Amino acid sequence: MRIKPTGATVIHPKLYKGWRNTGVAFEFGEQIYDQPNRTHGSYVEGVMKKGKDKGIKKEIRGYWIDIVNSPYVSLGVDCETSHDEFAEGLFEVQNKGTGTEQNRHHCVEVAVYNMLAFLWEIETGAPYSMSKAHDIYSGLGEDASDLTNTQAAESDVAAAAAEGGESLRPTTEDDRRQQALVRARCIVQTFENVKVFPMKGGVDGLLAKKQFHGLFDVVSLSAGAAHHLGNDDFNSILKPNAAVVVEAAKFAVMLNKEQEAEYDSRISDMAEARGLRRVDLAGAERPAMFTFDRQA
Repeated sequence: MRIKPTGATVIHPKLYKGWRNTGVAFEFGEQIYDQPNRTHGSYVEGVMKKGKDKGIKKEIRGYWIDIVNSPYVSLGVDCETSHDEFAEGLFEVQNKGTGTEQNRHHCVEVAVYNMLAFLWEIETGAPYSMSKAHDIYSGLGEDASDLTNTQAAESDVAAAAAEGGESLRPTTEDDRRQQALVRARCIVQTFENVKVFPMKGGVDGLLAKKQFHGLFDVVSLSAGAAHHLGNDDFNSILKPNAAVVVEAAKFAVMLNKEQEAEYDSRISDMAEARGLRRVDLAGAERPAMFTFDRQA
């Protein structure tokens, strides 16, 4: 298997091996995960090997998901860097060219940064950014409702008093409550008109139902579902100018270079057959995701 050749050097071998041995990932700080995540349990058809039901086919419950690639590629190998001047530092490689190269940060830190960014923007409506290089939590200190920095608060109050004005920094419980209300409103606005529909059945069944025709603005396909792009009815569920995002094979550690190239070529061929136009950087070497749009 190849982790470094995928470009995901931020996944530390120790973390990857730990996950392979225990199934535990994303432990950080003093957190210890000692309870199983039963939401990942599922059923597959199997044949009983012993007991009174030996030889009979039954649905067997277990963990039948990925045990090779690791969950780290979902949130731990990339982040948005356009609004944060320090975000690129999360991928800094020390001792380049010496044969002892080492990433300064690892995938769990990147994942924590991503989660902070998601939650921050939901609560405040503004993108999250660090105020100090290599400190993923430093942006939290810039929150207007954070009163942990008492010296800054006192300085702000004194400066405002000297100018005959009032401080804009919340310094009372009422001010902090008001800030919390502002955040609550922002959260409500973020999820306004958002609905979640749990669905049963496979994608092929979804494509066959008229109620889904022309419904979707964006369709995202994982590597395990990418083959549905080859279905002749795939376009039926898309709105005009809809976007289709397909996971590439960049982080599939069990594939060699030839197999990865074959997979990526197959994705392009299926998209072309559906009349989809590639809109991401077509010339980019080994993309992590393909993005297409449906031309109206």
